[in-house]
Amino acid sequence: MTMERTRLTQSSRFVLRSAVPAICVTLCMLGAGVPAHAAPQYTTFDPPGSIDTAAISINATGAITGNYEVSNEVYHAYVRAADGTITTFDPAESTYTTALSINAQGAITGYYTDSNGVYHGYVRESDGTITTFDPPGSTFTIPVSINAGGAIAGEYEDSNWVSHGFLRAADGTITSIDVPGAADTEGASINAKGAIAGYYNESHALSQGFVRAADGSFTTFDVPGSAETDAVSINSTGAITGTYQDSNLKVIHGYVRAADGTITKFGRATYPLSINGKGAITGYYWETRIQHGFVRAADGKTTTFDPPGSTSTSPSSINTQGAIAGSYKDSNGVEHGFLRSR
Repeated sequence: MTMERTRLTQSSRFVLRSAVPAICVTLCMLGAGVPAHAAPQYTTFDPPGSIDTAAISINATGAITGNYEVSNEVYHAYVRAADGTITTFDPAESTYTTALSINAQGAITGYYTDSNGVYHGYVRESDGTITTFDPPGSTFTIPVSINAGGAIAGEYEDSNWVSHGFLRAADGTITSIDVPGAADTEGASINAKGAIAGYYNESHALSQGFVRAADGSFTTFDVPGSAETDAVSINSTGAITGTYQDSNLKVIHGYVRAADGTITKFGRATYPLSINGKGAITGYYWETRIQHGFVRAADGKTTTFDPPGSTSTSPSSINTQGAIAGSYKDSNGVEHGFLRSR
């Protein structure tokens, strides 16, 4: 299953395990630091019957959600409670389900496909109740982020294959989001205050970042010197992280944009995916064709890591306590979920 009709958010790319060009990188380019605290603990997990597990989002209490494969291209969603209990789920008409975000109350959002291969959004409440939804006119719905108040941000595609962002309020009201003048708009992350970060493009131009405030006003931005900028995660203070491509479109780097608009670049062949309320960022980077995890503290100190036995590491989410959820591949190429805790 692919999403060739639209350019995906970082979260969606991760879920579908799309290939990323292997680029060499050195630890000094990441600015790796030596941690002063005790060594982190790793817990690996798989839902029963899984042949591949992706851990995609972790909330403040340590609950993790994601998807897992049981046979060729058959996927289900799951939630792993802080005590390790795993519950699997699917919307009633689903032939493929993934979960992309879990909030502090345990509500989960993601998407599923029906028997016709159409993508729909859903929200699963902490009691297990599932509500499916699509923005009006949508032919392709991808919710990617849910905040503590139950508001959801994401993207949808209309019948002309034009991408729009959307905001679904906790009461179910859906607002379409388009950056003024944009040909395509894709929402990627919503914070507790209702600010949404994402990216857009004008006509056939390369993407630029945006943040939409709760009052509906837009601010657009580019990393200085970049040819393309993607915003993928926004935290409670309004800090944003994402990726940019340099001017020759050959190398991907990470950046963090403070709430005041100040942008700091970091890494090479580096893909930040999540920023927590304290400004810590996690994601992955490439070194000699091998993918590794990293966590970058708010002061810029970076620690690289791999779960024991990993041959490829994909951290995807970090909570306020610094716990990280993600996935790794073992020596047989099997993907497992992991929790990195302090």
